[in-house]
Amino acid sequence: SRAFWQNFARIIGDPGEHFPNSHEHSVRILAGAVGWLRPDEDSMPEAVPPPDVSEAAEALGAYLNSGAPIRPDIRGVCEDLHAELVEVPRSRSAPLQGAELREARSGIFDAKVVDREDRAHAWQALRRLGNEAFK
Repeated sequence: SRAFWQNFARIIGDPGEHFPNSHEHSVRILAGAVGWLRPDEDSMPEAVPPPDVSEAAEALGAYLNSGAPIRPDIRGVCEDLHAELVEVPRSRSAPLQGAELREARSGIFDAKVVDREDRAHAWQALRRLGNEAFK
């Protein structure tokens, strides 16, 4: 989504670290997203442009030119990612749309499903605490 690219662009574009290694981790997350969204070679006709990634490309360029110390492996990933975003990469089309997407979202975010998951996680946490208490 557009917010994904904008939020990471803000983190990378800010000269200060928001959390330890925030620039480095953000570059890796964006690179992973581009890699995952890249269409298979045999499905190129279905490829569509991603949301506006120009802010992310600008932030990456500013980060590269900032003079901040960047580990060599991250610099390479950042340079490759910047070059790919400037060229407006093609990405996979959305697998679910319309009614299928609404149905999937309702199945994931339904109040009963969320409540059941919350209870399961609470039970697991209590069990873990109990097990650690008797070690």
